[in-house]
Amino acid sequence: MKIAILSDGIWPLVIGGMQKHTYLLACNLAKHNIEVDIYCKKEESSSNLTPQFCISATKNITIIYIEIIPYTFVGAYLYNEYVFSKKILALISSLQTSYNFIYAQGFTALAFVGKSKFFNNLGVNLHGLEPFQITHGLKNSVSAFVFRTVQKFIIKRTKFNFSLGGKLTGYLCKYSNKVNIIEIPNGISARWLNAGTISNSINKKHFLFIGRYETRKGIDNLHNALKLLIDSKVEFSISFIGPIPLHKQIIHPSITYLGKLINENEIKEVVSQHQVLVCPSYSEGMPTVILEAMSQKLAIIANNVGACSLLVDDTNGWLMEGNSSQLIYDTMLSALKNTGLNEKQNKSYEKAKNYDWSIIAQKHIEFFQTLRSGK
Repeated sequence: MKIAILSDGIWPLVIGGMQKHTYLLACNLAKHNIEVDIYCKKEESSSNLTPQFCISATKNITIIYIEIIPYTFVGAYLYNEYVFSKKILALISSLQTSYNFIYAQGFTALAFVGKSKFFNNLGVNLHGLEPFQITHGLKNSVSAFVFRTVQKFIIKRTKFNFSLGGKLTGYLCKYSNKVNIIEIPNGISARWLNAGTISNSINKKHFLFIGRYETRKGIDNLHNALKLLIDSKVEFSISFIGPIPLHKQIIHPSITYLGKLINENEIKEVVSQHQVLVCPSYSEGMPTVILEAMSQKLAIIANNVGACSLLVDDTNGWLMEGNSSQLIYDTMLSALKNTGLNEKQNKSYEKAKNYDWSIIAQKHIEFFQTLRSGK
């Protein structure tokens, strides 16, 4: 069996949930002797980092870098994605052999949509479907409208749409044949699922946030909630992993900004030193950061968006219906006062084991085999 994966980039050359999904999907399919060709942008390979696959997977994986010269005009992102997709289409169309299935991440299928040659063996994973979720501010609302229109175009004209589950499936159901929505959750690398010996030490720091500084991550509301904690004289600590601009940071002894971390072992070490991950986003898919935090025995505070409800409930954390500063403050306060935090942390780890990528990869393989058999 031979599979093509189309992606903006591949982890760790490009940091992001979709890029890591590409890496782990390819790696775990290749372990089952499936040939995998990954098509991604050449300019993303300029980093000193290179994708490192396990020996059993390397022989079955080929990375094909596509060179594009990106435009920089307003709204150029979607046009650049179309140009990228068109180049992949031309290259795949020129091949003497064909793929059993083409798995397109994000907008990489734009040029393939409507091509009868690929209709029956093309699937698209739009991941978080953020444009269908809550937006904040006029600029983001306009941007969401444009992206939502393009995503609807793709969904309606693609036979197979992959969903990570939760509310995301509902968004797809409005524009796609329900029979052809393939619901397979995100997964976590087995490298993270080694928390069995991690203690629930009371010396751990309280809270952790992981992410970029952008409106949809709810970081401004989180910062306001922290100011409420400071004003209320509550004893707490929180660390931030991610490139948070200096002028947006709160200077306080209880708050630590670690900046952007790339090394996975370093990130895992920092995560394991905390008790609760805070994920107050306006929109999400099925966040890899939540799965990774669960694997290190962190309880989770998350807004009920995307597929977060599949990962977080009252047994392992707090699922918020909204992300106002006051609600985040109240929830963090509840976490600080919670006497059953250890139980929530342990439950997180137990739940994380259900999302081992070896299990997730098998679900993909079963779909490919069903499709191949004509069923």
